Amino acid sequence: PLFGAALQEIVSTLRVINNDQKNKMIGGMYTSKKYRRKGYASELLKSATNHMLKNGGEKCGLLTERSNIGSNKAVNSAKYQKRYEWVNFQIIE
Repeated sequence: PLFGAALQEIVSTLRVINNDQKNKMIGGMYTSKKYRRKGYASELLKSATNHMLKNGGEKCGLLTERSNIGSNKAVNSAKYQKRYEWVNFQIIE
């Protein structure tokens, strides 16, 4: 064990990409493959959202890819509602 403690593995993460007092924004959710489909991402998302709203946030949004079915299931489970959708374009010369 490192420094006398057992090593732990990361199960699920998310990134707060805007911590503005009124408008919080979450992005970059990830769950390790062996822990997917067990509800960890949903619980993490619910917990993080509740924490931000209880600590002064007025709104909390998040970004997810339409094609990421697992992420979207976690978003729906956490009771987020789709407000808008956009498409990214690249111009390549």
